[in-house]
Amino acid sequence: MAVTDQLSAVASTAIQEGRYTLNRVWRSEATAATPVTPTNLSNIISFEVGEPSFNENEYFMQGAGDDRLTLRRTYKWPITIAIYKGKTGTVLETLLGLTWSTAGTAGIPLKDNTTLPSVHWEAICRDADNSTHLHSIVVQDLILNLPGFPNPMDYTDNTISGYTYYPPILLCSGAEMVYDIHSGDGSTTDFAASSTPISLVTATNHDDFYIDEAVFVKEKSTTASAGTRQTSGWSYAGGNFTKTSAPTVSYEIQIFYAKTT
Repeated sequence: MAVTDQLSAVASTAIQEGRYTLNRVWRSEATAATPVTPTNLSNIISFEVGEPSFNENEYFMQGAGDDRLTLRRTYKWPITIAIYKGKTGTVLETLLGLTWSTAGTAGIPLKDNTTLPSVHWEAICRDADNSTHLHSIVVQDLILNLPGFPNPMDYTDNTISGYTYYPPILLCSGAEMVYDIHSGDGSTTDFAASSTPISLVTATNHDDFYIDEAVFVKEKSTTASAGTRQTSGWSYAGGNFTKTSAPTVSYEIQIFYAKTT
């Protein structure tokens, strides 16, 4: 490059404003459906993914001098969701899978004794025309911390925090997430994808991905509280996710992947 070279002017697609973002979620343990329909969320002011924390250790080999191996483990990404305070209950009922104000759920207890994932979140960022897709932020297996109410009489904003142990994904323009849930019958080994998956991350290059075409494949038994991520026995080809041996009767098969919009 010459000292007189000039860079291109900023493009409109480099600018992102929150009012052009669509937030939507899938309940982690949704009712079996192919695909599961996401729920659009209104009343969201911001959705932030913080820098991860992790355990970092250095390992030395005796007799190897200063040569060392550094490993980072147990990643945890903090999530902060700002909402309109007056709509806290409305947002919580969606995230918790409740129907607020009906018999038996007129109150939402702000207590949770578990650390089970609640939702998978997709923040879809669009250009100023509110139509052109720029990119999306995808958070899988989001665990929520139920909020408090700082000055609940003030109609400003409230914060719901949470975290995930699995890497958030920056999804490219023209792609969106799909959540398929199937039911095992004890004999079926091929489970048709409701859309054509695109390759996200080459699984051999990233230890958080088992299949190139899926963020995860989970199996959930009838007695389990949450699905278990599979790290063997599954593959994708020709529109089907296939298991080497048929899942047990009534087991749920949960598959989260991306398709072209």
